[in-house]
Amino acid sequence: MIRLVLISCVLWIAISQQANAARHALLIGCSDYKTQGDLHGSGVDVALLNETLATPRFGFGPDNLTVLSDADPTTKPPTYDNIHAAFETVVAADWAADTDSDVLLIYMSGHGGQRSCETENDGMDEFFMPVDETDVILDDQIGDWLSELDRKGIHTWIIFDSCFSGTMTRGVNPNETVRGIAPASEKLRKPILPKSNKDVGWELPMSGDDGRSNVVAFYACQAYEQAIEDRTLDKSDGEPVPHGLFTYCLLQCLEQHRADRDAKLSYEELRRGIIERYRALGRTWPTPFCEGNLTQEVLGFERWPQAAALRVENIDGNVSVAGGQLAGLTPNAILAVYVPKDRKQESPIGYLKVTQVTATTGEVESVSYADIGEPVQLSRFPNNATCRVVSQEIGELRVALTLHDLRGNRDDSFLSVLREKASDPLSIFRVNPTNGTQGWSLFIDDTERLLVPNSVALTIGDRMPTAKELQREPSVRYPSTLAIRELADAVERDLRRVYSCQNLQRLAAAYGPSGSTTHDIKLKVTKVNGDTSSDEIRAGDVLRVEVVNEGAYDASFAVFFISSRYRITSQMSDSIKPAQGVTRPTTLPLFEMTINERMWGQNGLVLVGIPHEGRVKHQLNYSGLDQQKLGDPVDKKRGFTPVTPFEQQLFQATFGNEKFRTGGANQEPQMSIISWMVSENAPAELP
Repeated sequence: MIRLVLISCVLWIAISQQANAARHALLIGCSDYKTQGDLHGSGVDVALLNETLATPRFGFGPDNLTVLSDADPTTKPPTYDNIHAAFETVVAADWAADTDSDVLLIYMSGHGGQRSCETENDGMDEFFMPVDETDVILDDQIGDWLSELDRKGIHTWIIFDSCFSGTMTRGVNPNETVRGIAPASEKLRKPILPKSNKDVGWELPMSGDDGRSNVVAFYACQAYEQAIEDRTLDKSDGEPVPHGLFTYCLLQCLEQHRADRDAKLSYEELRRGIIERYRALGRTWPTPFCEGNLTQEVLGFERWPQAAALRVENIDGNVSVAGGQLAGLTPNAILAVYVPKDRKQESPIGYLKVTQVTATTGEVESVSYADIGEPVQLSRFPNNATCRVVSQEIGELRVALTLHDLRGNRDDSFLSVLREKASDPLSIFRVNPTNGTQGWSLFIDDTERLLVPNSVALTIGDRMPTAKELQREPSVRYPSTLAIRELADAVERDLRRVYSCQNLQRLAAAYGPSGSTTHDIKLKVTKVNGDTSSDEIRAGDVLRVEVVNEGAYDASFAVFFISSRYRITSQMSDSIKPAQGVTRPTTLPLFEMTINERMWGQNGLVLVGIPHEGRVKHQLNYSGLDQQKLGDPVDKKRGFTPVTPFEQQLFQATFGNEKFRTGGANQEPQMSIISWMVSENAPAELP
């Protein structure tokens, strides 16, 4: 169903029958209704939008603008027949004869309403009311028209500035009018708040091999809110001029951008600009809503990467990066910097290295990197320049080991063997003289050899842990008959298992949702039995595991299970189709897993996903990462041949021994991890 939130400026679908026309607009503004309250801002907004589109910045000629406004006697009135005929003309036009792709703007401003409909998810049909009130334009009909336009490859931007609140009232503020229809013979009723996003609105029609829609929709408010017409926004001529709140802010953004003909605006930037103007006006409602490919150029064809969360702040020569830890920044990360107009982020003007980082800010220094031989003067980085993480240091990967020798006759020979192993350039552990909060401890007395996490060691001091203290804790007890080197080899084997699991999780965090890349490929875990109203995980629960692709490209993926005993099991590798639309992700069921008593502690699933994006498809086969749990005397034969730069990073994280950086991969990985705790006393929640 369609969220008919309509704007008080009749946008455009001016249809030119000339085959070579590339821009069309249809602007519909309803003001003087037969029985419903009049709207005084719709005609004003349509006229202003018409003027804006006719400027050289947007290039709509008179033959490319079709206006239906009862406030303008030179145009046809927006009656049901005229609106229906205008849409049919647009859809039936010989678009295929055009030499270039066509852009279509549709703007609808007037009263909207809802009526009962059992076939809709929220039990309501949305509609737009023409001025003659002889019939209504249903959301389903608009959806059919948009689907046909999308099938023809027309890039359509449709704007709605009205509401379906089920009432037509004057607000508490006498300067405001709500754009909605009162309940009458249409059996209209007030909508309730939706239970989910799927309960309201309409799905964008999709087409094309990449699964993208050519439709972008802007709504003045959510389907359960009221769109506002305000008389206090514009007093430029001394007298208050009524405007639709949403349309007024939209036109301000377009006017601001119109002055710079070289600057290009994306739909996402336009959306943000509208929200900023709402805030400046002190508005917390209604809530503008946009959907579609917002990375595309407004009334154009270019598409840019999603706007980066990281931006340069240059205040009087003091340069920092806005974003910080919340945007995935870590110390020593390298950022490529681009001027604000470089939306495709193709030509970096320099590189910054993060020296210190807080939750929201990163302190930086200019560095040479890649093709920038000399560091750029820090003060020359412009304010609001965008940044992209090109290299991120994961940090020290080796596992810290502390030895607790509790024997009466202390012998340093074992410590010497451990230090010898740790000094090897290929070693995956280092010996610490004292316990840290992270790492592992090896306790040795006259009869036992025990490997435990430092979290246990820190609570007990220099004594052997008891069986009760080790309950539900990962630990390994080695036979006392092992010779010194045999014991060292066994400890190293188990620390390698810890190393692989921990660094696989760290890599997942670096390439996870808080990282620098778009995150379209995700894991979804749902509890399907037991108390499904609770997120607590208990023994006996069954979890359904799915992969979701919200992106526009096919993707390869691999899923691993990591147990609380540091076992890695490759669950499956496969590929997934792209999303069917902006609001219709592709979901691929993988498997169901039953939680048993042996799965105490923290367990998790790790996803590696790589979108193809036109590159050669690369099947992911990481079964060589599989390993046995802690304490198993015999390990599987492990290893795989890394092909891509990312796989080299993955190999280094699980088999290597040194610091490494993310970045430089020609296939941008997307990773995620979902973990849960199984405890007999206090089960934790599934994220």
